[in-house]
Amino acid sequence: MDHQVVRSTRHEEWNRRVRPLVGAYRTTTVAPEFWGEARAWRHGGMQLLSVRSSAGHTSWDPRFDSGPQRLQVGVHLSGVSRLLVDGRELTIGPGDVLATLSGSLSHLEYPGPIHHTVLEVPSAHDHEVRFGAAGRRYRLLRAGSGLVDAYAGLLRQLVDAAPRMTPAAARQALTSATGLAAAMLTLGDERGGDCPSGRRSADVTTLKDYIRTHLSDPDLSVAKIARAHHISPRYVQVLFAEQGESAAAWTRQQRVAAARRDLADPGLTHVPVARVGMRLGFRTASHFGQVFREATGQSPNAFRADQARAGAA
Repeated sequence: MDHQVVRSTRHEEWNRRVRPLVGAYRTTTVAPEFWGEARAWRHGGMQLLSVRSSAGHTSWDPRFDSGPQRLQVGVHLSGVSRLLVDGRELTIGPGDVLATLSGSLSHLEYPGPIHHTVLEVPSAHDHEVRFGAAGRRYRLLRAGSGLVDAYAGLLRQLVDAAPRMTPAAARQALTSATGLAAAMLTLGDERGGDCPSGRRSADVTTLKDYIRTHLSDPDLSVAKIARAHHISPRYVQVLFAEQGESAAAWTRQQRVAAARRDLADPGLTHVPVARVGMRLGFRTASHFGQVFREATGQSPNAFRADQARAGAA
């Protein structure tokens, strides 16, 4: 089985040397110092490609599209990317799987380092793939379903183990990966993955609006937020990580901010402190007091008293 490795710290050199592996894609770097590494294993028309790179933009350049159409089933192993696929904007994160026909992915933007692995097979295999809407040339499946996670895990293991595998074992592994990809794309649950980034239920603004309107729910959790938007808990975390936050921490911040507002409201002085906390999803007065003190340095009672004195002054 053929094995090729390309490494470079100059993106023009990178584009020239990696073209035989990635086809008609060109990279523009946005990082102060570019770096990239590509590894490819080929056998019988199949290719397993692993790409690690610093932040940048990658675009399809039809001038270099000279080969036959291929089916590409890739998994994002690390990093977050924004894509333009058949004119639709998508965001993918760790564990998400994207299947495309070559040329349908026209632009890829990644604000930080990424690691992406792609299994490529001749497009004759696409008769086994259910892309969904007629004429569509891609399929996005989110992390969190059994087949998607199994496929992502298999490709990760292949990339790690391929350098040590015998040619016969590597060929069998590629064949097995192709079969699993076909099963996943035929039977897999899309979990809301096809929604465009501007309108998808997994938009982080939509998630935050949902959290704000459900602060009173003591069972509000990442898993519950994910179920309400038909995505995986992992993808909720990815969307918040793009903002430099976590879903759980952001929810606590909103609850504390609402508690500060209610405790400072002269019209709510008749509401017991424990009741203020329960209205905001805290199960017990002690838990409310602990979270509030950690965030403000004061107990809820002390904060209310200080606000009352300030209002009377």
